[in-house]
Amino acid sequence: MFVPEKRGEDRSALLYINERGKEAEVLEFELLEELAQKGNLVVAVDVRGIGETKPAHPDDAGCGLFGHVDDAETTMQYIAWEMNESLLGMRVQDVVRSVDYAVSRADVDRAGVRVIGRGMGALWVLLAAALDPRISRTVCDGGLLSYTWFDGSTQLPQTGAVVDYVAPGSGSHTFTLTVTDNGGLTSTTTQTVTVQS
Repeated sequence: MFVPEKRGEDRSALLYINERGKEAEVLEFELLEELAQKGNLVVAVDVRGIGETKPAHPDDAGCGLFGHVDDAETTMQYIAWEMNESLLGMRVQDVVRSVDYAVSRADVDRAGVRVIGRGMGALWVLLAAALDPRISRTVCDGGLLSYTWFDGSTQLPQTGAVVDYVAPGSGSHTFTLTVTDNGGLTSTTTQTVTVQS
């Protein structure tokens, strides 16, 4: 938490959620310190599994192509499913609980909380703002806006980060995923799989 020496006119709290964790912007003269120097009370939060809350896990086990199957993020997703929850939903709930904390402080105006989300934090913040009317303003920086899937040259109707799809027939299928962020930047990956009947 960054408490300014002198508060500005706006006495609402400013939450900061970064996909790399709160430590990503805390070095001297970086964003969070600059915001505090301008009179903002800044609450930097690590949602579950990010930053200081990331579990100890051998992410760099060197599993090659299938390394993502046993990384910390995937393991946390499986644990969430076992609890009949979604990791995304749990992280959005962490943002809402951070709003609870911010408005519980005597030095914060309860009329509205401002929230900045970076990377995937932009998505968590956006969803939290849709659920919580106490979030008055959001800044979503670098969040993914769309996922476009193809089986060969046929675009799939599914648009999420993870989709369920039954390939039409056995044989070799080349799947392509293109993600686009709010800056219009795109990244594409292609994977060929063999479907057997």
